[in-house]
Amino acid sequence: MKLAKLEEEIKHIANIYFISLRHICSNKLSSGEDDVYSPFYRYYSDVEEAFKRLSIEHKTIINNEYFYDAYKGWWGKFYTEAKFKKVKKNAIKEFVENFYEIH
Repeated sequence: MKLAKLEEEIKHIANIYFISLRHICSNKLSSGEDDVYSPFYRYYSDVEEAFKRLSIEHKTIINNEYFYDAYKGWWGKFYTEAKFKKVKKNAIKEFVENFYEIH
């Protein structure tokens, strides 16, 4: 699969993740606990589990590129551009596969 298509998919997953997180934070049960049966909670949990299954290198890439607003070019001190694109594609592919295996 092409990098652009993989990026489109992970951006979609990240967008729904943040929507789910906002919903979870604003809709705690009266006990103060999360509603673990909520589809929002399940989606959030599935993304977290997919993230946990990644290597440290892949976690860093996914987190900095799609879940945390890292500074542009953060990867420059670790990779050449060609190497980064290759590792990034592998990281996204692994994350998306993990997510859909769980979800």
